[in-house]
Amino acid sequence: MQRKNYTHIFFDLDHTLWDFDANNRITFDEILKKHDLYNSGIKNIDNFLEIYDPYNKMLWDLYKKGSIEKNYLSYRRFELTLLHLGIDNTELAKAMAADYIQISPTKTRLKEGAIEVLEYLQSHYILGLLTNGFNEIQYLKIRNSGLEKYFPFVVTSEEAGSKKPDTGIFEFILNKTNTNRNECIYIGDEPETDIVGAAAAGIDSVLVTFGKYFGETPATFTIKTLYQLKEIL
Repeated sequence: MQRKNYTHIFFDLDHTLWDFDANNRITFDEILKKHDLYNSGIKNIDNFLEIYDPYNKMLWDLYKKGSIEKNYLSYRRFELTLLHLGIDNTELAKAMAADYIQISPTKTRLKEGAIEVLEYLQSHYILGLLTNGFNEIQYLKIRNSGLEKYFPFVVTSEEAGSKKPDTGIFEFILNKTNTNRNECIYIGDEPETDIVGAAAAGIDSVLVTFGKYFGETPATFTIKTLYQLKEIL
């Protein structure tokens, strides 16, 4: 495929640059220890995640559709997890949600190659971040993990009033950066949210699989690691 003369590169944050899974494990371990939940039916962090992840995904899907508000999502995922364990305690769920908002953004592990690749791209392109996360968490993550200096433009779904894969959030960053859609490319790890959304907005995209298999997607490029961005951009 012939390369286009891109001027702007937009990145997804969670799972693409910020190592969401690794940072979450550390965060949840601290929360479970704080509330003595390892003595309340939770064997280990993997056991907790087996219960928590399906509820979290279900509620995020509802949030993306606009069916629930973020505050409800924030504590309800913990409340449902606790109920699964036989613990009916809404106040504890809300305390865990507050802990998550406070602790999670302090974790700084990035995906392998993130800084090296951003150093390379920064000298050739204008970079931006496009994320569905909550403002109070995402901006702290970006600052604490050393990503802030690479991204003069950051757009959250709250700011845009639209969530990926809706085209509105992509249109928002195009307007914010005064960029033509033919001059930018979007990089993410999730086919349905990142790649389908970019395609619907008429924007080229790169799917970073990190070794996962997704089958056919509308991605312009598909790569396994962030390092490969230096080969295609």
